[in-house]
Amino acid sequence: PSGPVPENILPQILFSSDCVKTASQVNCSCDTDGNPSPAVQWYLNGEPVNQSGGFEIFSETLNITVHRSSFILSQPHVKHFSTLLCRSFNSLGSASQQFCMSKFKSSAEPQGLYLVQL
Repeated sequence: PSGPVPENILPQILFSSDCVKTASQVNCSCDTDGNPSPAVQWYLNGEPVNQSGGFEIFSETLNITVHRSSFILSQPHVKHFSTLLCRSFNSLGSASQQFCMSKFKSSAEPQGLYLVQL
């Protein structure tokens, strides 16, 4: 049995969104809340990104209104880009979160991330 259907919720990007850099790749997650379920579009240096060479995009549902979109960029491509933006949108509106490539934390370093909320 499912619980009550949630009311309409403007998209928002949650603080759990972050990026981790490893030796071979950068893995960014964009956690969004909203109802109707928001769609997510990623942008590298202002250009929309679709699944293609050097990039992987995965989506998963965390709960009834929260979804995670993960963006994986293989390390050789990272030097060509300076900004990564996650845009979450539904019929009610949109929200964006920008990640600065030069500030990504390494998986071996203490937690800490530079975020620009748009």
